[in-house]
Amino acid sequence: MIYDLIIIGYGVSGLSCAKVAKANKLNFLVLEKSNQLGGCWNNALENTSLQTHRKFYQYSDFKMPHTYGDYPNKRNILQYLRAVESYFNLDKHIKFNQNVKSIEYINNAYWIVKSQNNEKFEMYQTKYLCVCSGYFNEPNIPPIIDLYKSHFTGKIYHSSQLNTLGNFDCLNNKKVVIVGNGASACDFLDALETSKIKCLKYMIYRSDKYYITKYLAGLSTSLILTKKVLNFFK
Repeated sequence: MIYDLIIIGYGVSGLSCAKVAKANKLNFLVLEKSNQLGGCWNNALENTSLQTHRKFYQYSDFKMPHTYGDYPNKRNILQYLRAVESYFNLDKHIKFNQNVKSIEYINNAYWIVKSQNNEKFEMYQTKYLCVCSGYFNEPNIPPIIDLYKSHFTGKIYHSSQLNTLGNFDCLNNKKVVIVGNGASACDFLDALETSKIKCLKYMIYRSDKYYITKYLAGLSTSLILTKKVLNFFK
């Protein structure tokens, strides 16, 4: 079958692209490497939640339930994404467990996409291609860490692998160095605190970052710090 559009990846971006393709009545197909919708949210720690108000993350034509709270957690987000898929009848356009192996542009006219499902290879032809596999699809471990890996007897984990640690008991009474001070680092610190793990924590990072509370005088800070307000201070 020849498609108008093939979308690679079925996280938030892939879902958004599929939603637009369906609205424009395109003949499209989504190829997802894993067996479920959600992308990076599936790898996120259980305590992870939105850092901005839900109104900045929801679709304008499909609101998030108020019962999720102002800053929905991982479970809420995945429930919401599945609800979006169901509401817009996107599930018939998805193929899971598809590991894309190659992409080739033929005669400046169409794309040939080759994917693998277990031992089976499949070929697809499409006029347009949208890659939604995520900017952080592949774990980025600084080269300096690999350089000295042979001299380090401890364990090295990427944030996408932290779910494999379970309740973090293996970190009890250990020294833990966190590289970076972004969202994943903060989620990890919160997870250690929630799990009541007693360990000596160090955080090293390239540049400073400023944080504000989620609530100010009982109101969500995201409702106060609008784009106009931020541009004014900028």
